[in-house]
Amino acid sequence: MQSSTTNPSSRSTDIDPTPTTAPHYTLVHRLLTWGVFVAIVLIGAFVVATHPVEYATSGAVVFTGSQTPFEREAATQQPVDPASQSVLSRFGDPTVVADMMARTFDSAAKQQELRDKGMKGRLVITTKTSIVSDTPDHGPVMVLTSYGADPVSTRNDVRLAMEELPKELERWQKGADPNLSVSFATVLGPKDGVREFGSKIRSAVAIVAAAALIGWSLGQIHLHATLRWMRRRQRKSAAAMGGSALAASTR
Repeated sequence: MQSSTTNPSSRSTDIDPTPTTAPHYTLVHRLLTWGVFVAIVLIGAFVVATHPVEYATSGAVVFTGSQTPFEREAATQQPVDPASQSVLSRFGDPTVVADMMARTFDSAAKQQELRDKGMKGRLVITTKTSIVSDTPDHGPVMVLTSYGADPVSTRNDVRLAMEELPKELERWQKGADPNLSVSFATVLGPKDGVREFGSKIRSAVAIVAAAALIGWSLGQIHLHATLRWMRRRQRKSAAAMGGSALAASTR
């Protein structure tokens, strides 16, 4: 009768190698997760640190509506030609005029014209329809904001745009009675630009968050890939050991 005992050396190749992979897996997992995180943070820090400093300043104007020809005639007791009313005043709402001026100054043609006249920065036009004066004949505020590389140039850019505003109104209202034309008043004059900090802070926070998310995601991908590989090794090892046991029992 043959012994069912097998040679220990014949089983040496059937030992499950999975336990020996744990330290290796942990090292790779940490290197992958933290390596990607640190790399993205360093790259992001470099981009944020080397990004040029930006300054910003604003100026604001408010548009003033005019009397209608009938109101003017009643106030002066003199006949008034309705045709002398400006085309902008005929809208009857300074909000429309503010929107027209904002669109004009925000257009590519006007921006190029301002650059040709010396504008160096980036001009942004907004309207605040919720801000009105105490009198009902005043319209919303139009805000002109310049972003540039230094405080003086941003102030000069806003000043240049505000100097162009009466010329633009004159172009629309040429030949009209000034008493029946839309005018404007300066609410806020431009000052030297103030350094913008919020954009860099937001960028830094976004970079750190993105680095953490990407590092964690890659770590999870590596984790699941490693677990699948370990399960396959376990199944192969179990099958090999089962085959060896069966072969030994039939001897």
